Amino acid sequence: MKRKIFFLFFILFLFVVKTKAQFRVRNDALIQIGYDDYRALTFGNSAYGQYGMEYWADAGGFNFWKPWGNTTGPWGNYILFLRDDHNVAIGSSGSSFYKLYVSGKVWATEYVVGSDNSFKKNISTIDDSLNKILSLNGVTYDLDFSFDKYSNLSNNLQLNNLKEKTMEADRKVNINEKNRIGFIAQDVRKILPQIVREDENGKLGVSYIDLIPVLVEAIKEQQRIIDELRVEVENLKKKNE
Repeated sequence: MKRKIFFLFFILFLFVVKTKAQFRVRNDALIQIGYDDYRALTFGNSAYGQYGMEYWADAGGFNFWKPWGNTTGPWGNYILFLRDDHNVAIGSSGSSFYKLYVSGKVWATEYVVGSDNSFKKNISTIDDSLNKILSLNGVTYDLDFSFDKYSNLSNNLQLNNLKEKTMEADRKVNINEKNRIGFIAQDVRKILPQIVREDENGKLGVSYIDLIPVLVEAIKEQQRIIDELRVEVENLKKKNE
Protein backbone atom coordinates (compact mmCIF):
# COMPACT_ATOMS: atom_id res chain seq x y z
CA MET A 1 0.00 0.00 0.00
CA LYS A 2 2.81 2.41 0.96
CA ARG A 3 4.61 1.57 -2.28
CA LYS A 4 1.50 2.44 -4.30
CA ILE A 5 1.04 5.75 -2.49
CA PHE A 6 4.70 6.64 -3.04
CA PHE A 7 4.38 5.78 -6.74
CA LEU A 8 1.28 7.97 -7.11
CA PHE A 9 3.01 10.90 -5.38
CA PHE A 10 6.03 10.43 -7.62
CA ILE A 11 3.89 10.52 -10.77
CA LEU A 12 2.13 13.61 -9.44
CA PHE A 13 5.50 15.26 -8.74
CA LEU A 14 6.71 14.59 -12.28
CA PHE A 15 3.49 15.97 -13.71
CA VAL A 16 3.67 19.18 -11.65
CA VAL A 17 7.29 19.99 -12.32
CA LYS A 18 7.02 19.08 -15.97
CA THR A 19 4.05 21.38 -16.53
CA LYS A 20 6.06 24.21 -14.98
CA ALA A 21 8.93 23.49 -17.41
CA GLN A 22 11.38 22.95 -14.54
CA PHE A 23 12.15 19.25 -14.87
CA ARG A 24 11.92 17.28 -18.08
CA VAL A 25 12.31 13.54 -18.66
CA ARG A 26 12.98 13.64 -22.39
CA ASN A 27 12.64 10.90 -24.95
CA ASP A 28 16.25 11.26 -26.18
CA ALA A 29 18.09 9.69 -23.20
CA LEU A 30 18.43 13.04 -21.41
CA ILE A 31 16.96 14.30 -18.16
CA GLN A 32 16.87 18.11 -18.25
CA ILE A 33 16.49 20.71 -15.53
CA GLY A 34 15.51 24.02 -17.11
CA TYR A 35 13.33 26.99 -16.33
CA ASP A 36 11.16 29.47 -18.19
CA ASP A 37 12.19 32.12 -15.67
CA TYR A 38 15.19 32.55 -13.34
CA ARG A 39 15.81 29.79 -10.76
CA ALA A 40 18.82 28.63 -8.77
CA LEU A 41 19.52 25.35 -7.00
CA THR A 42 21.16 25.81 -3.58
CA PHE A 43 22.83 23.38 -1.19
CA GLY A 44 23.47 23.54 2.55
CA ASN A 45 21.63 24.02 5.82
CA SER A 46 21.88 27.82 6.14
CA ALA A 47 18.89 30.04 5.43
CA TYR A 48 19.71 30.48 1.75
CA GLY A 49 21.99 27.52 1.23
CA GLN A 50 25.76 27.52 1.51
CA TYR A 51 26.42 27.06 -2.21
CA GLY A 52 24.33 27.52 -5.32
CA MET A 53 24.41 26.50 -8.95
CA GLU A 54 22.51 27.90 -11.89
CA TYR A 55 22.49 28.34 -15.61
CA TRP A 56 22.78 32.12 -15.93
CA ALA A 57 21.82 32.98 -19.49
CA ASP A 58 22.54 36.71 -19.11
CA ALA A 59 26.13 35.97 -18.02
CA GLY A 60 26.48 33.24 -20.63
CA GLY A 61 27.34 30.17 -18.64
CA PHE A 62 26.88 27.73 -15.77
CA ASN A 63 27.64 29.40 -12.46
CA PHE A 64 28.67 28.06 -9.04
CA TRP A 65 28.23 30.72 -6.33
CA LYS A 66 27.62 31.47 -2.63
CA PRO A 67 24.26 33.18 -1.94
CA TRP A 68 23.97 36.49 -0.12
CA GLY A 69 23.50 36.21 3.63
CA ASN A 70 25.50 32.99 3.87
CA THR A 71 26.56 32.37 7.47
CA THR A 72 29.67 30.31 6.66
CA GLY A 73 31.74 32.96 4.90
CA PRO A 74 31.87 35.48 2.04
CA TRP A 75 29.19 35.34 -0.61
CA GLY A 76 29.57 36.06 -4.29
CA ASN A 77 29.22 34.85 -7.85
CA TYR A 78 31.70 33.22 -10.24
CA ILE A 79 33.36 30.92 -7.72
CA LEU A 80 33.51 28.59 -10.71
CA PHE A 81 32.04 29.64 -14.05
CA LEU A 82 31.68 27.35 -17.08
CA ARG A 83 31.17 29.65 -20.04
CA ASP A 84 29.00 28.94 -23.06
CA ASP A 85 32.09 29.28 -25.28
CA HIS A 86 33.62 26.31 -23.35
CA ASN A 87 36.12 28.49 -21.49
CA VAL A 88 36.44 28.27 -17.70
CA ALA A 89 36.81 30.99 -15.09
CA ILE A 90 37.53 31.05 -11.34
CA GLY A 91 36.57 34.17 -9.41
CA SER A 92 35.48 35.95 -12.57
CA SER A 93 33.12 35.70 -15.53
CA GLY A 94 36.19 34.86 -17.61
CA SER A 95 37.26 35.71 -21.12
CA SER A 96 36.61 34.57 -24.65
CA PHE A 97 40.39 34.80 -25.25
CA TYR A 98 41.73 32.70 -22.35
CA LYS A 99 40.73 29.04 -21.97
CA LEU A 100 41.25 29.32 -18.19
CA TYR A 101 40.89 32.68 -16.48
CA VAL A 102 41.76 32.94 -12.79
CA SER A 103 41.12 36.10 -10.79
CA GLY A 104 43.72 35.65 -8.06
CA LYS A 105 46.92 33.80 -7.28
CA VAL A 106 47.61 30.28 -8.58
CA TRP A 107 49.77 27.74 -6.74
CA ALA A 108 51.07 24.55 -8.33
CA THR A 109 53.89 22.07 -7.82
CA GLU A 110 54.76 22.15 -11.51
CA TYR A 111 53.74 24.00 -14.64
CA VAL A 112 54.48 22.23 -17.92
CA VAL A 113 54.18 23.73 -21.40
CA GLY A 114 53.79 21.32 -24.32
CA SER A 115 57.01 21.64 -26.32
CA ASP A 116 57.53 18.42 -28.25
CA ASN A 117 59.23 18.71 -31.64
CA SER A 118 56.26 17.02 -33.32
CA PHE A 119 54.06 19.98 -32.36
CA LYS A 120 56.18 22.52 -34.24
CA LYS A 121 57.21 23.62 -37.71
CA ASN A 122 59.08 26.58 -39.25
CA ILE A 123 61.68 26.32 -36.48
CA SER A 124 64.46 28.94 -36.55
CA THR A 125 67.01 30.35 -34.11
CA ILE A 126 66.23 33.60 -32.31
CA ASP A 127 68.34 36.39 -33.83
CA ASP A 128 69.73 39.52 -32.18
CA SER A 129 68.63 38.21 -28.77
CA LEU A 130 71.17 40.21 -26.75
CA ASN A 131 70.06 43.57 -28.17
CA LYS A 132 66.43 42.65 -27.54
CA ILE A 133 67.13 41.82 -23.90
CA LEU A 134 69.20 45.00 -23.46
CA SER A 135 66.27 47.02 -24.85
CA LEU A 136 63.83 45.70 -22.24
CA ASN A 137 63.22 47.71 -19.10
CA GLY A 138 62.38 45.84 -15.92
CA VAL A 139 60.32 47.94 -13.50
CA THR A 140 58.88 47.82 -10.02
CA TYR A 141 55.27 48.86 -9.63
CA ASP A 142 52.13 48.70 -7.50
CA LEU A 143 49.05 46.97 -8.89
CA ASP A 144 46.17 49.39 -8.39
CA PHE A 145 42.92 49.01 -10.29
CA SER A 146 39.27 48.13 -9.79
CA PHE A 147 36.43 46.85 -11.92
CA ASP A 148 32.73 46.01 -11.79
CA LYS A 149 32.20 42.25 -12.02
CA TYR A 150 28.85 42.77 -13.76
CA SER A 151 29.61 45.65 -16.13
CA ASN A 152 28.95 43.35 -19.10
CA LEU A 153 25.42 42.51 -17.94
CA SER A 154 22.20 44.31 -18.74
CA ASN A 155 20.70 46.61 -16.11
CA ASN A 156 17.32 44.99 -16.73
CA LEU A 157 18.07 41.52 -15.41
CA GLN A 158 15.07 39.53 -14.23
CA LEU A 159 16.54 38.03 -11.04
CA ASN A 160 15.12 37.22 -7.65
CA ASN A 161 15.88 39.28 -4.55
CA LEU A 162 18.50 36.82 -3.30
CA LYS A 163 20.51 37.06 -6.53
CA GLU A 164 20.27 40.83 -6.65
CA LYS A 165 21.58 41.12 -3.07
CA THR A 166 24.43 38.73 -3.84
CA MET A 167 25.45 40.81 -6.86
CA GLU A 168 25.23 44.11 -4.99
CA ALA A 169 27.44 42.81 -2.16
CA ASP A 170 29.93 41.34 -4.62
CA ARG A 171 29.98 44.05 -7.29
CA LYS A 172 33.26 45.95 -6.88
CA VAL A 173 36.65 44.24 -7.15
CA ASN A 174 39.69 46.18 -5.94
CA ILE A 175 43.23 44.99 -6.72
CA ASN A 176 45.98 46.56 -4.61
CA GLU A 177 49.34 44.82 -4.41
CA LYS A 178 52.55 46.61 -3.52
CA ASN A 179 56.09 46.34 -4.86
CA ARG A 180 55.67 44.00 -7.80
CA ILE A 181 58.38 43.37 -10.43
CA GLY A 182 57.85 42.92 -14.16
CA PHE A 183 57.53 44.66 -17.52
CA ILE A 184 55.10 47.09 -19.10
CA ALA A 185 53.38 45.09 -21.83
CA GLN A 186 53.11 48.02 -24.26
CA ASP A 187 56.90 48.49 -24.09
CA VAL A 188 57.59 44.77 -24.51
CA ARG A 189 55.38 44.58 -27.59
CA LYS A 190 57.67 47.04 -29.41
CA ILE A 191 60.64 44.70 -28.91
CA LEU A 192 59.20 41.17 -28.59
CA PRO A 193 55.62 41.19 -29.90
CA GLN A 194 55.67 37.36 -29.93
CA ILE A 195 55.42 37.20 -26.13
CA VAL A 196 52.60 39.75 -25.71
CA ARG A 197 48.94 38.70 -25.69
CA GLU A 198 45.93 40.96 -26.23
CA ASP A 199 42.50 39.88 -24.97
CA GLU A 200 39.08 40.72 -26.37
CA ASN A 201 38.99 43.96 -24.34
CA GLY A 202 42.32 45.21 -25.67
CA LYS A 203 44.18 44.54 -22.40
CA LEU A 204 47.75 43.28 -22.79
CA GLY A 205 49.59 40.52 -20.95
CA VAL A 206 53.13 39.16 -21.14
CA SER A 207 54.03 35.47 -21.41
CA TYR A 208 57.08 35.49 -19.15
CA ILE A 209 57.79 31.84 -19.90
CA ASP A 210 58.25 32.71 -23.58
CA LEU A 211 60.98 35.13 -22.57
CA ILE A 212 63.23 32.29 -21.32
CA PRO A 213 64.48 31.16 -24.80
CA VAL A 214 65.39 34.76 -25.63
CA LEU A 215 67.37 35.01 -22.39
CA VAL A 216 69.18 31.74 -23.16
CA GLU A 217 70.19 32.91 -26.63
CA ALA A 218 71.26 36.30 -25.23
CA ILE A 219 73.52 34.60 -22.68
CA LYS A 220 75.06 32.44 -25.42
CA GLU A 221 75.60 35.49 -27.61
CA GLN A 222 77.18 37.35 -24.71
CA GLN A 223 79.41 34.37 -23.96
CA ARG A 224 80.67 34.33 -27.55
CA ILE A 225 81.63 37.99 -27.19
CA ILE A 226 83.44 37.22 -23.92
CA ASP A 227 85.31 34.32 -25.54
CA GLU A 228 86.37 36.48 -28.47
CA LEU A 229 87.62 39.20 -26.13
CA ARG A 230 89.49 36.62 -24.07
CA VAL A 231 91.31 35.42 -27.19
CA GLU A 232 92.21 39.02 -28.12
CA VAL A 233 93.57 39.68 -24.63
CA GLU A 234 95.66 36.52 -24.77
CA ASN A 235 97.08 37.51 -28.18
CA LEU A 236 97.97 40.99 -26.87
CA LYS A 237 99.75 39.45 -23.88
CA LYS A 238 101.82 37.26 -26.19
CA LYS A 239 102.83 40.24 -28.34
CA ASN A 240 104.00 42.17 -25.28
CA GLU A 241 106.08 39.35 -23.83
